[in-house]
Amino acid sequence: MLVFVILWLILTLYVAVLARQRGRHFFGWLVFALLASPLMAGVVLLMKPDLAEKDFVESVTQDMEVTHVKCPHCAEYVRPEASKCKYCQNKLTPQPGLGERRLQERLDEGLEDIKAAQSNTIIIAGLVFGAAALVWLFWVLF
Repeated sequence: MLVFVILWLILTLYVAVLARQRGRHFFGWLVFALLASPLMAGVVLLMKPDLAEKDFVESVTQDMEVTHVKCPHCAEYVRPEASKCKYCQNKLTPQPGLGERRLQERLDEGLEDIKAAQSNTIIIAGLVFGAAALVWLFWVLF
């Protein structure tokens, strides 16, 4: 019985950590996994969309260093398409499409990292739950 309780608590904690990595509430998923079942909570969690990805996209699209350029005269951020700085009124060389290119590059790099982390998370989750099932099976049989 003690092995089952320890296994339940370890898997519950793992589900909560996994939820935090996916941008969800640690304590909410901890309680859900503790009361329902770590296996059921883990499956439900893996079926839900990853909020960390959504937060990353939102933060990158609002990053001034990605979407704007600095004015060489006053160092204020202006749009790359601007021909005149709205702060110091100096003439600028327009760079159409620069913001979109930099934004797309940053999104591609970050989303690639997030997808790799998701794949690793799913593999690790399978290993953890598989090992837990083997421990439980060993405990039941012997």
